[in-house]
Amino acid sequence: MRAAAACAFVTKLNPSGSALVYSTYLGRTNHAFGIAVDSAGDVYVTGQTSVFTKPHADHDAFMSKLNPAGSVLVYSTYIGGSGLDLGSAIAVDSSGNAYITGETESTDFPVTPGAFQTAYGGDEDAFVVKINPLPATTTTLSSAPNPSAYGQPVVFTAAVTSGGGAPPDGEAVTFMKSTTVLGTGSLSGSSASFTTSTLKVGTNSITAVYGGDSNFTGSTSKAVKQVVSKAATTTTLASSLNPSNVGQSVTFTASVTSQFGGTPTGKVTFYDGTTLLKTVSVNGGVAEFGTRTLAVGSHSITATYNGSTDFTGSSGSVVQTVN
Repeated sequence: MRAAAACAFVTKLNPSGSALVYSTYLGRTNHAFGIAVDSAGDVYVTGQTSVFTKPHADHDAFMSKLNPAGSVLVYSTYIGGSGLDLGSAIAVDSSGNAYITGETESTDFPVTPGAFQTAYGGDEDAFVVKINPLPATTTTLSSAPNPSAYGQPVVFTAAVTSGGGAPPDGEAVTFMKSTTVLGTGSLSGSSASFTTSTLKVGTNSITAVYGGDSNFTGSTSKAVKQVVSKAATTTTLASSLNPSNVGQSVTFTASVTSQFGGTPTGKVTFYDGTTLLKTVSVNGGVAEFGTRTLAVGSHSITATYNGSTDFTGSSGSVVQTVN
């Protein structure tokens, strides 16, 4: 067997042989013995490479794929077992399947169930390997509505496409906020959806992750910047006794509700006209203020919710008559 003692290379010349289109090293301590080119111009190379973790610095066969420009290593893999292995020739079909043949001295050479010869025959065996690269997928994420308000349901839809056809229905897509899993959806007709109303106020960076399967590679979408604004609120004010008599106790109850659910927190300030009466904390969406000091006459009582991190402010009023 020939041992790898140098660096393999791949060089492409123009049709007239007068200029280099590209030329690149391929690996370290490699020999390249076979090359094939598909209809798109992708290059497939096989040969032998040193594996320093193997006993006595033995060698594995390898198979590498380069893009048409020779600028990207699309994928590369060892082929072999614990002994000496060498790839001597390679071919590729219209589907991108690569077929490698060579020789091996490995008793544990990887063999698939049902192969023509499943056991090492001794000395140097020939081998044939077929590599079926998984079709790449692209995951695209969209959201609606965007921007949204706090507590408003937002629907995220991930579309998963591939040149090798559509991934099967029922496969999971995971929706992520940074490294936090928000939830999952199942593919149906190449898309999966997830609805949430728990996003915080601000700009949320959301991605969708398709994990792939035995026939398709996984993919992650570009991030969608979901802008969430404060939710609008409504404040209503009620009086426990209206009209009332001077000196009687009157309780004013401010109820604060939000646009899309959720319970507002924070404080409500009560006014008599422009005179501040008291600021009270909101508990369960309600703030109460009681008084018996209102003078005879008509009083414009206002309750102003001051807003919070998630909710906008709002006001409600009532005219209190004191006899």
